[in-house]
Amino acid sequence: LGFSAWCNKENIYLQYRLNNEKEWKTVNTDNGALIQLGNLESGEYTLLIRKLNGFGINNYSYRQFSFSVPAPWYQRWWFYLISTGIVFGALSLYFRYRTRQYEIRQQKLEDQVSEKTKELQDQNEVLEKNNSIKTRLISIISHDIVTPLKFLNVAGKNLIEKRNLMSEDLQVETLKEITNTSQELQLLSTNILNWIKYQNENRRLVKENFNLHEMVGQLLGLLQSMARQKKLIILNDVDPALEIHQYYEPLKILIYNLLTNAIHFTEKGAIVVSALKENSHITVSVKDEGIGMSPEQIQRLMAEEVVITSANVDNKKGHGLGYLIIKDLLKTMDAALDIQSKKGDGATVSITIIQ
Repeated sequence: LGFSAWCNKENIYLQYRLNNEKEWKTVNTDNGALIQLGNLESGEYTLLIRKLNGFGINNYSYRQFSFSVPAPWYQRWWFYLISTGIVFGALSLYFRYRTRQYEIRQQKLEDQVSEKTKELQDQNEVLEKNNSIKTRLISIISHDIVTPLKFLNVAGKNLIEKRNLMSEDLQVETLKEITNTSQELQLLSTNILNWIKYQNENRRLVKENFNLHEMVGQLLGLLQSMARQKKLIILNDVDPALEIHQYYEPLKILIYNLLTNAIHFTEKGAIVVSALKENSHITVSVKDEGIGMSPEQIQRLMAEEVVITSANVDNKKGHGLGYLIIKDLLKTMDAALDIQSKKGDGATVSITIIQ
């Protein structure tokens, strides 16, 4: 403060108060009569200063100063508005993010539930199919194995105990029946074992190199006696130089079943096994001159589920396991089946595999 005075500093009495404060504060004139105000909030202020003039009550001179303290930028209304907007926007983004995370998590859970449900449905279908097949397989074993075994037992006892009472022709006929029945039991047992063997999904198959002509020759050697009994001719028309890279055992079982079916349903004529190689595809065909098949029979065999029956068409006995094994192995080898046939005009059954 600046002031005029013809006296000593100790005789100068200056006081001040801010905004009608109750108490007056003394100004220290020793430090240059400075009034320092700090930590004031924003707003309008009135500084009132009084000087004692002399003796007497209320003998003061007054001066008044008005000033304002502007609000800092972080206390302005627009800052509050922007801050509110930022907070609201941040909360909105956070809630949207969390909502999106919950939606993603929920979608994943729904997908997992859907996937697990589908797996359970597929497993249930497989179990139902396997139970149906196994139930039918038990029926086949109990009928197509137990009944022939009983016949073999009875026929054998008759040949031993009543041989003298039987004519020679009857004895020969009985022996033929025993031979045919034994052969049917052998084929059925082989098919059952092959079917059980490849029901294990964890079974690992390894491709190998081999000569297809030699494989077919081995199979014809095994089935030659069966064909000879029916006076059938079976021919190996596969190129002797044909080398392939494929699953040996499954392919052998496939061709074996195709040949046994052809022999079973052919009364006269020839059965020919051939193979055609085109790029990476190999088609193996078994052609016979048997009773053939109708379109309905072909459609039933080509259906997704092969029905195992204990009696086939045209009064031909058959258990149906041959085609069941064929279709199971086709899936294992990723191969395709094709049947070309007419009723009474033979059939050509082909399997196409990729090397």
